[in-house]
Amino acid sequence: VNYKKCSINSIIDNSFSEFREAMTLENKEGVALLTEEQLTDKSDILIDHSRVTRVLQSLFQNALNNTKSGYIKIGYYFNDRNVTFYVLDSGQDYNKSREFLYTEDMDKSLTKYFDTATAINIIIAKKSVQILGGKIWLDSNYPSGTGVYFSVPFKEVESKDILTKKMMQKQLCGHEFHLHSSN
Repeated sequence: VNYKKCSINSIIDNSFSEFREAMTLENKEGVALLTEEQLTDKSDILIDHSRVTRVLQSLFQNALNNTKSGYIKIGYYFNDRNVTFYVLDSGQDYNKSREFLYTEDMDKSLTKYFDTATAINIIIAKKSVQILGGKIWLDSNYPSGTGVYFSVPFKEVESKDILTKKMMQKQLCGHEFHLHSSN
């Protein structure tokens, strides 16, 4: 896992821009692209930005392929030491996505649905999330559609004050000094 400092909102914003271009290229005029960004005190975190982005791309591609009209929504939320991302769509292929995500026999699933693109995107997303130490799951996006969620651990970026204090403690070998102002 390659943790790097980044902003979750920048991951969503960059993905949103890329997805909007893909929708234009595919003439998806009847599909609205939506995003939900959270107000949070976690502006920067340490996370594997490139793997998270790849998972979002794979899940978005499935949503795009399986949604003829309606919407695709991307977003995230924090819970404990994890960040959960999601891609929701109003398409009609929940059962197919569910089959590919949870199957023990991919050949049988491909024979049933004959959609290698969706299968490959689900496999890439699932394996990447596992590498990140997270989990991936599906929910029906009522009244129709698919909600794909994945939750991965992150590390908080320590503030400069905390880092400076820790560094000084190490340099002073645990001795405590008190400084007083001469004013």
